[in-house]
Amino acid sequence: LVKIAERLHNMRTLGAMAPAKRHKIAGETMYIYAPLAHRLGLFAMKTELEELSFKYENPEEYEQITQKLESSRNRRTEIFNHFASPVVERLNQMGFKYEMRARDKSAFSVWNKMRTKGVPFEAIYDNLAVRIKFEIEPGVDEKKRC
Repeated sequence: LVKIAERLHNMRTLGAMAPAKRHKIAGETMYIYAPLAHRLGLFAMKTELEELSFKYENPEEYEQITQKLESSRNRRTEIFNHFASPVVERLNQMGFKYEMRARDKSAFSVWNKMRTKGVPFEAIYDNLAVRIKFEIEPGVDEKKRC
């Protein structure tokens, strides 16, 4: 666990190193440390390690995708608000205690999907993830509640 935390710190400061060293460390991080973080359930660390590795291994693609994600952020916000409004209204009517969050997909995740499907950025429609967490009362079946 300490090694993963050390690697994350090193990745955050990787910009100060020589390009060849950055590329080597980023590749090692992508293939060893990010999967290890995933297996240990450290999903936020895994995502950040992947994102930083992608940034240093594929800087042009990273820059293009982050710019496209940024320029389409307002549209994704509109879509989320349109989607969330009736859901929030209904959940409130039903008296549920919940938390709803939206998050943008990472540039690495978008790039990976583009690569595996062989499609351009514009063909990736799921650039936004929505999570609804419910507070479950004692004695209530979680699956039925969902």
